[in-house]
Amino acid sequence: MNNSENNKRIAKNSLLLYIRMVIIMAVSLYTSRIILNTLGVIDYGIYNVVGGIVMMATMFTASLGTASQRFLMFEIGKGDIYRVKKVFSTSIQIHIIIAVTVLIICETVGLWFLNNKLNIPSERLIAANFVYQFSISTFVVNIVNVPFNSLIISYERMSAFAYISILEAALKLIVAFLLSITSYDRLTSYGFLLLCVAIILQFCYSFYCRRNFEVGRSIKLNKFSKSTFTSMMEFASYNFIEVGANMLNKQGSSFLLNIFFGPALNTARGLSIQVNSIVDNFANNFTTAINPQITKSYANDNIGYMMELIKKGSKYSFYLFLAISAPILCFTHEILEVWLTIVPDYAVIFIRLIFIDSLIELLTRTFYIGISATGNIKTYQLTLGIFKLFNLPLCYILFKYFSVSPVYILIVSIFFTSIVMFLKLYLLNRVIDFSPVVYIKDVVLPCLIVGMVSILVPLSIVRNLVVSGFFPVLIGSFFIFLFGIGIIYFIGLSKAEKNFISNVIKDKLLKF
Repeated sequence: MNNSENNKRIAKNSLLLYIRMVIIMAVSLYTSRIILNTLGVIDYGIYNVVGGIVMMATMFTASLGTASQRFLMFEIGKGDIYRVKKVFSTSIQIHIIIAVTVLIICETVGLWFLNNKLNIPSERLIAANFVYQFSISTFVVNIVNVPFNSLIISYERMSAFAYISILEAALKLIVAFLLSITSYDRLTSYGFLLLCVAIILQFCYSFYCRRNFEVGRSIKLNKFSKSTFTSMMEFASYNFIEVGANMLNKQGSSFLLNIFFGPALNTARGLSIQVNSIVDNFANNFTTAINPQITKSYANDNIGYMMELIKKGSKYSFYLFLAISAPILCFTHEILEVWLTIVPDYAVIFIRLIFIDSLIELLTRTFYIGISATGNIKTYQLTLGIFKLFNLPLCYILFKYFSVSPVYILIVSIFFTSIVMFLKLYLLNRVIDFSPVVYIKDVVLPCLIVGMVSILVPLSIVRNLVVSGFFPVLIGSFFIFLFGIGIIYFIGLSKAEKNFISNVIKDKLLKF
């Protein structure tokens, strides 16, 4: 398959993922409001922090999921079906082992931490324990599902991925409805219903893989490949270092806010993470579509195309996130009022700061895919993982001894993310023939200029206006979005990229 056909596949898969994203985002925004209003600020905060204990274990699934995708994509790129089958079966074996290990840790250390260290009102402790058990069960189901999800993405069957994700959104909408009418404890019911959703999705993913892939019908759990197991675990162990650092920072931040400021701050933190995740998915959809081609290009020794995808992946992901986030950054409080009615304290500033943090991180997000394709991730992951671990201790010192504002949890994160960006430039240059100077010139500088203009100009205008209500906010957001798209096109794209977009539009108009 030539580069032109690969580009068409990336475009098609991106479109499918964006259709999926729009539906999921609409449902997620609605269900979040219903669930927050139904549970209340305290119970919603409790769910976020209690579920966070189990969520810390997703560092294992993230590491192993990345390893599974990398090895599956590489062998698919090589065209070796025997090796694909071996990798898939080994992946399932590894995930079962990890599920059992995490289960033991959560039922011992995690349970002690929940009942002895977290700041939870005594009258809600029993409900918190029920939610914790349901969260553990949900995690076990989800971790077994990872290899099937990885197989679908590796074969670039994004239509199936999109349909199942839309089903997940629909099921969560049903959960929100059932939660509003149940007579049982709503916090406990929420945990149970999410477990039911996870079980249904596991069935869908495994059924699709068995029905559509020969690999999915050839699972051999009774046969053990030591070499494949060792290679995947070595890759996953190095990947675990950075993923673990990211997860510790994310969940550790929630724990610090809970310990020093109480569960109400966890609500603001949880909302900021949720809003950021929704917007970030627009960027992730593109990287999800482009990632298989990066790895397969390396497997086929097409290094030039691989480097082109790495650069465009970071640049376009940044622009996608920026286009969606700019209106939210300008109308954060107004949008939250329309969405939630009651805006939790610190929610506005948390959302704005987490957006800035994500924009900086997006500038080098595709670097890891390029490095993981080579398999030489040891130095990259060790360096970044160790460096990121300094985040939480610094926040703890600031809260404990200097009594600083809760917003420093994100200010410190932005500081470390900025430094990590330059570390990534240096580390990628060591693994692949890559020029940091050219990358800064072609990607980083255009993105930073576009970002500042797209945000600061509208923000300077909006701050002098009084805007409230759904339609005024919608109209204002639409104009800021259009302004951002214009800035991206005229300032952020090269001449070749502008010509490509113009030709695509002309072709579509002629066909129309």
